[in-house]
Amino acid sequence: MSYHQNSALAPICEYYQMDKALLSRAVSKLAKLGYIDFLKSDDKREKIITLSTNGMKVYHDANIYIREYEKEILSILNIQDQEKLLKLLDYINEKI
Repeated sequence: MSYHQNSALAPICEYYQMDKALLSRAVSKLAKLGYIDFLKSDDKREKIITLSTNGMKVYHDANIYIREYEKEILSILNIQDQEKLLKLLDYINEKI
């Protein structure tokens, strides 16, 4: 969602292959916590969501933490093994 700034729920369900009801409940919880805002849509049936200011902060903080953790994990491998690992992860990602 951070790449697109806002999104309808249907494409998120499709991308993550999630049940709409499950995603709806998760989005409601995130909205109550102040991480997501709802945008107005011409179609009353469609919910469009965006990260709130607080949601963006949490997203950026989490990204920094994740990148540091990835660096720590990769630091135990030499460059060739890192490249092999990344190729293998790309391959797995393509197959799922």
